[in-house]
Amino acid sequence: MILVSEIYRFPFILVETNCDTIKDNRYCYCLKNHRLHRDCASCEKCFVEHPYEEAYKLIVDLHDLRVKKDFVVYTPKSNQGIYIHRETTLSVVEITGASILLLVSEGDEITENSVIAKIFTSKGELRNFRTRTSGVILYITDAIEGSPEKILILIGDKNSLGRVEIEY
Repeated sequence: MILVSEIYRFPFILVETNCDTIKDNRYCYCLKNHRLHRDCASCEKCFVEHPYEEAYKLIVDLHDLRVKKDFVVYTPKSNQGIYIHRETTLSVVEITGASILLLVSEGDEITENSVIAKIFTSKGELRNFRTRTSGVILYITDAIEGSPEKILILIGDKNSLGRVEIEY
C-alpha cells in the first residue's frame, strides 16, 4: 500500500487581465502587497488562470523574446509564484528528440552549460542537452505539435523576477 503524505501541486500560470471581462471569477486572482488572492474588490493588478500548455502564446513574443503581458507562474517546489513583468527579455530553449527526459522544473536556477535534459534520439542514442544561458526556469511546455517530441522552455534573468505569495 502506498501512502501519500502530501498532495502534489502542478505548476499553473496566471496572466494579467482585466477581471471585469471574465464571467467566471473562480479563475481570477488579484495582486495586493505582493500577494495574489481571490478577492477582487481592491487590487493593484488582476490575473486570470489560463490553460498552462497554451499560455506561451499569450505571454511571450517568440520573435522578439520579450514578455507581452505580466504573468505569474506558480512553482510547487517553493509554493510561491514567480512574477514576470511585461517587456522582460527571456531566453527561449527548444529541445527536440524522439523522447525527452527533463531534469529541471519551473523555479529551478540554472547556470550556463547546465545539463537540463536527456534526449533519446531516433537512432537509440542518449544525449545530454546543455543550456547556453543562465537564469531561472519560468515555464515549460510540450504543446508544440509534431514529431519528434518538442519542449519549449522559457528562462528569465533571476534579477528581473519577483516573488509573490498565492492564496488559494
